[in-house]
Amino acid sequence: MAGRILGITRSILRAEPPSKRATFRAIEPSRQWLDRIEKMEVGRRRKQRMPKQRGIPTAATDGVPAMFRRMKRVCTATTVPQLPPERLPEIAVCGRSNVGKSSLLNALTASSPTKVSPKPGETQSLDFYSLGPGKATVVDMPGYGFAYAKEEKITSWLDLMRVYLSSRQTLRRLYILLDARHGVKQIDANFMEHLDRTAGPRYTCVLTKCDLVPPADLARQAQLLEEAMRLSVRGTSEPLLVSTRSELSVQALRQNIERVVGGGGPSSSLHTPKTTPHGED
Repeated sequence: MAGRILGITRSILRAEPPSKRATFRAIEPSRQWLDRIEKMEVGRRRKQRMPKQRGIPTAATDGVPAMFRRMKRVCTATTVPQLPPERLPEIAVCGRSNVGKSSLLNALTASSPTKVSPKPGETQSLDFYSLGPGKATVVDMPGYGFAYAKEEKITSWLDLMRVYLSSRQTLRRLYILLDARHGVKQIDANFMEHLDRTAGPRYTCVLTKCDLVPPADLARQAQLLEEAMRLSVRGTSEPLLVSTRSELSVQALRQNIERVVGGGGPSSSLHTPKTTPHGED
């Protein structure tokens, strides 16, 4: 008997550790996140066949708040001297290459101010868009990670991003987009740690392409991200879940942006770290 037990023990010790996928699936999805996913109409539905769509929500344009009905490019910067004057409150959007950034920006306005491309690295500058008549500015940033561009060009736009994020006083919030199918990759974690260590802006994580992920897996991704944000210095408390096929989820993102830019004008506290354990919306 003792020999048998010893043999079983040795076989357990020799067994390989569970895979990342198995560890992920072992997480129990919280009822709170599952209910929220159901309410927001995100998460892949097996019995629901959705028409192919390129970033425009199914709701009519007249249902879009006035602030988002018109988004017009007003400036493009590839160098620091080309950055426009700091006037209106700004929100910036960034993420890994091909994370769905252009599709999301188009969905916000139910129009097509930005070009959707399957080729990573199409955005190679800071593109400034006006929101509403003098309400705010949206900044479309280059994606970090793989891109079809020369190394020196990638280095140049990354340097521009660092200067912008560390010094822009009108920057109210940075929205970091994460593909819900993959969650936080190492390059995302490195980027967020850099923001926490430096005088970067407050940031909110947004899980995109949520219609491509089963509800239980989407809840798991949201829980992992929520826990990571509790430990961050400048991250806000809860991630946003967005699918360009769900108007409810796009409306929630619009409302979040409206709250963030609602004060208007520059503020000296934009780059201060959060003071509560769970941050703010």
